[in-house]
Amino acid sequence: MAVTLLPVSAITAWAEEGGSTLKPLQIRSGYPVLDDITPTTDSQNHEIYTGDGWSYDATAKVLTIAPKSPTTYDLTSIRHDPSSILCSAIIGENATIENGDFGNIRNPGSSITNAGTITSGVYSMHVINHGTITGGMFSSTVTNTGTIKGGIFHKKPKDGQVADGYTLKVNSQQNGSYESF
Repeated sequence: MAVTLLPVSAITAWAEEGGSTLKPLQIRSGYPVLDDITPTTDSQNHEIYTGDGWSYDATAKVLTIAPKSPTTYDLTSIRHDPSSILCSAIIGENATIENGDFGNIRNPGSSITNAGTITSGVYSMHVINHGTITGGMFSSTVTNTGTIKGGIFHKKPKDGQVADGYTLKVNSQQNGSYESF
C-alpha cells in the first residue's frame, strides 16, 4: 500500500532495480544469441554484448561465462540447435559447465580458459585449465595448472598433476587415450 503513494517515476525506478533485464545465455549456430541486446564498445573498439552472467566480445569471438554466484550451465539446454559452440570461451570461477560441446572446425585457434568446473562434454579446442575438470572428453591439448579429477584425454595433459587419489593411465580401450580415474 505504501508503494501506491509513490510517484510513478519512483515506482518505475524501484521496479527496474529489483528486476534484471539481462538475457540468459542461449546458443544458436555455434554462437551466443544476441537478439535485442545493445552492444557497448570497449577501449579496443570491440563490440561487447552483456547478458545474465555472461558477455560476448563479437569482434574477438570470445564468450565469457562469469556469474556472480555459483551457477551450473547445462549447454544441452542452452543450445537451440545441435551445433557445437564455435567461439573461444572463458569460464569464470563461479561457473560449472555440463554437457559442453566446443568445436574449432569453423573457428581454428579457438580455446577455452577454465577457472570454474567442467563436468562433462566434448572439447575439441585447446583447453587451458586453471579450475577443475571432473569429466569430459578432450580431443585437443589440455594445459593444466588446476585440478583434474576425471575425464578422457586424447593427449596427456601438459603441466600440472591430477588430484590426489587419481592417476592418469593409458586406457587401451580408448585407442591410446589418457583417462583419469
